[in-house]
Parts: sequence; structure tokens; C-alpha cells
Amino acid sequence: MNGAWSWNTPNTVPYVKLWTTAVDATMGTVQTQTIAQQDAGGYWGTSRWNTTSAAGNACTVAIGGVNHLMPCAFNWPYQSINYSLAGGSATNNSRLAWGANFGFLGQTQYLVHGSASYGGPLADTFASGWPKKSYSTYVVFGTHTGAPVEAQVTQVETVQTLALSATTGSVRTSGPAGAGRADTVTYAPAGYDHVYGALAFAASANALDANVAVGSGTLRKPLLIVSGYTASSPSVALGGVPLVADVDYFASLRPAASELWITLDRDLAGATNHLVITPSGVPAPGLRFHTLAPCRLYDTRNAGGVDAGAPTFTAGETRTPALAGRCSVPGTAVALSANVTVTGPAAAGVLTIYPAGLGSAPITSSISFPAGRTRANNAILGLSAAGSLKVFNNSAGPVDVILDVNGWFE
Repeated sequence: MNGAWSWNTPNTVPYVKLWTTAVDATMGTVQTQTIAQQDAGGYWGTSRWNTTSAAGNACTVAIGGVNHLMPCAFNWPYQSINYSLAGGSATNNSRLAWGANFGFLGQTQYLVHGSASYGGPLADTFASGWPKKSYSTYVVFGTHTGAPVEAQVTQVETVQTLALSATTGSVRTSGPAGAGRADTVTYAPAGYDHVYGALAFAASANALDANVAVGSGTLRKPLLIVSGYTASSPSVALGGVPLVADVDYFASLRPAASELWITLDRDLAGATNHLVITPSGVPAPGLRFHTLAPCRLYDTRNAGGVDAGAPTFTAGETRTPALAGRCSVPGTAVALSANVTVTGPAAAGVLTIYPAGLGSAPITSSISFPAGRTRANNAILGLSAAGSLKVFNNSAGPVDVILDVNGWFE
């Protein structure tokens, strides 16, 4: 109970975690909302918020005959293993608790995370309680060194920066206030269903044309719930590139609820993440194709000229080629019709070309090749909002890459 501690690191998302030193393992609980949207943890012990153990004993009530640096066990906001430490004993359990303020259940109103009446730094603030209260959390397991609990906290913070929009269909701005509840609550931000930790849209005629703008950070493998969807299995495109079912995304239909649930096996970042969902066999709307006279856009064998792309790709290298102003492709283009050529590969491998806005390379390839062979393949190459793409040489050796375009989509 005399261990050093800190309680002065800014944080917006309530969470609690435990880990063991016996093996590299941790577990935790992370709320799907910020503490301003839904308080958690309880209000005990807040007199030492924004301080550290350097300020002296946090518990001035004698336990076992002495005061100690740690907050008194009965004052811990998240009372997970606090009593296993009381009296100087070693930590000997793995109880993971989630705290709520007194009155959260049963009272018409309750004090929110901090109270002047109990020695805390905040003035009395009340929230509505009875007859119904709900909150949602993620339960996280992983290695302690991998910091999965902190990573999930970061994801909830990233969600708060999202701006969702739709040109076909719409963004859901409200929904059930909790699991199994008929009353509704306004989503914050618009389109974020905190009950299920999902992005919420509504389809129009079983179609959705939407954008997910990520203001800060990277949104990793998001879950989407599309209501008003009554068709069969969907086709999904991201950034103008068709995705492969059960590889790039995982879809589940809920016919009774007229819902489509999709988990994207993609990370989203930046202002433009264009998502199109249609029933299988129905073409995605809104793209027009413009032909070009065949034009060499990029060649890693050339260090100068209009198609300069040198040097040769090294093993495992990912590169964002300079394409602006080349081959008369306008800034409004969202995808290219191209011929991809590899030559002189030192080892067998695959080449993956994808929009620069994606957080990671898809597992599908644009072309595969054996060692020492020149090979070419036609491809539709999606572009980021800035008109750029990435090229990933997934091989153990160097290779030259050539891109020729014959048209573009907008």
C-alpha cells in the first residue's frame, strides 16, 4: 500500500485494467463513451485527482496501524483488487470490477464523477437515474506488453473525431438508449452507436454511398450497422475498389431487424474513406469512366522524364509514387484503369497497389510473379482523396514496377 502512483495523466475515456507479472497477460474493461458522455468509476477518492504520491499519503485513516501512500482501499474509484491489498497483503486475486456512482441505480438522480460534498474537486453535478440507466463496455484480453486496453481507449477517442456523411442512404443520428430498450438517445458524434460500438447508417433502396472522415488517428477494423437493408448478401467497395467477402469484410444479415452488420478488415484514416454498399450483383452507383490514350504513368527504371519512378523497389518496400500532373489524370479521379507490369524480380512475390488513404495494405494482390520473369496484368486501381496510391512489394527481393494507364473513373 506504499507503492508509488500517479493520477495526473489526462484521459477522456473510463477504463480499468489488471495484469499479471507471472505471464505476459492483461485484461480490461473500456467504456464505449467518454466520461463526459457517461460517467463511471464512482466519486470516492477524488480529492487526490490530478496529483501523485509525491504529495504524500493519500490515506490518512490508519489501516493495520499505519497510514500509507496509496488511496484508502474503500476510496478506489474502480474497486477491482483494492481489498486484497488492505492490511499490507500481496495482490492475490484477479477480480475486474466496474464502478458506478451511488444512486446510479434506484435513484431518480445521482452525483456525477466528483462531488464537493465528499471532498472532491468538482462542484455537485447531477444526472438522471431511475427508471433506466445503460452503458456499454468493451472487454479486452491480450498481452500486457501489447497494451490492448490502452489501444481500445485510443479507438474510443478516435471515434469522437469522426464525421460521417451519406449521398445515398443516411447517417443515423439516434437509436435505442441501451440493449433491449425502446426509448432512444441521440448519438454523439452523429452516426456512432455507442451501445454496440458501431457506425450506424440507414440504407436507401438497399444501397448506401457514404464517407467516413477520421479527424484524428486511425480507426481500426470498424463495425457498421446498416438499417433498412432487406436484400441478400452485399457487395462492398472502399475507395472505389471492390472488396472481397469474408476476406476484406465480414457481413451478417439480420432479416428480422432489417439490418446488415459489416466488420471491415480495413483501417480507416484521413478525411476520405468512400464506402459503397449494394446488394450482390447490383453495380455501385455514381462512377463514370473516361478513356485515355495509353500513357506511361510510372517506371522505376527511369530516373528522369515524365514517368520517372526510380529507384527499383527493395524487398518489402511500400512506396507512394509521385503521380500528380501525369498522363492528364484529373484531381477528380477516384480510380485508374491501368496495366501493371513487373520486371526483373529477384524473388517470387506479389505486388499490391491500393489507395494511399487506407491504413494498411489489403491482403489481395494486383499481380503475382515468379523470380526472373516479366509479367503484366490489367487492374482497376483506387486512389485516395488526394489522388494518390501506394505500391507494396511483398517479395524477398528487388523488382522494377511499370504503370500504364488507359482511363480513369470519377
